Amino acid sequence: MELTKNVYVGKENEIERGFPKGSIYVATDTGRLFIYDSAGVPFSYEQSTSGDIAGSYIIDWNKGVYWDLTMTANTTFVEINTPVAPNGKTIAIRLTGSFTATLPASWNIDLTSYDGAVDNLITVTSFGTDNHFGSFKAGS
Repeated sequence: MELTKNVYVGKENEIERGFPKGSIYVATDTGRLFIYDSAGVPFSYEQSTSGDIAGSYIIDWNKGVYWDLTMTANTTFVEINTPVAPNGKTIAIRLTGSFTATLPASWNIDLTSYDGAVDNLITVTSFGTDNHFGSFKAGS
């Protein structure tokens, strides 16, 4: 599964453009996440968590789908409550802060183009502990 081609970031009023089935759209002005289902119908999710983070940060897959986070020091992300196959879930993390983020290895995301001065979008779809599909988009 390749998510990189279907991840969009912009203003909520730009959502009228119509996105492909399976797309993920994050509205940077309102903090809402839209995921388009197989029929192309968007489902809207409110922001799950926001705030400053440092050291170690837990992503709890049961607590939401969207995080808006600012690193104030190097941060290692740890995940808990990943979906159990065959159930799946997609989460999105809007991340800023000029520090180093260490993501779970199972996400298979390369952050070499991460720029802490701008919004960065990380999306991960999980179908179980070792079955993740991740993407990263720097700058918005």
